[in-house]
Amino acid sequence: MGEKKEKGDEVSYNNLWKLLIDLRMTKTQMRLAAGISTVTLARMNKGFAIRESTVERICKALDCKPKDIMSVSRAAKKKGAAKR
Repeated sequence: MGEKKEKGDEVSYNNLWKLLIDLRMTKTQMRLAAGISTVTLARMNKGFAIRESTVERICKALDCKPKDIMSVSRAAKKKGAAKR
């Protein structure tokens, strides 16, 4: 499905929100078309990760690919690890 989220990674759904504007579709209309819950939509609004199956349903409803609706930025590595 593309990028895999790891602990500490940040998820952005800004691409989805922009796509909805281009499609002149509200978040509620998208939610209903994709069959996702209000809780899932709220999690997305807060930038939390969602299930891969949910991403697939959104992509199917909007006829797009995961990279079109989300991006994952890798967390910075912790400094201070001892080198030997």
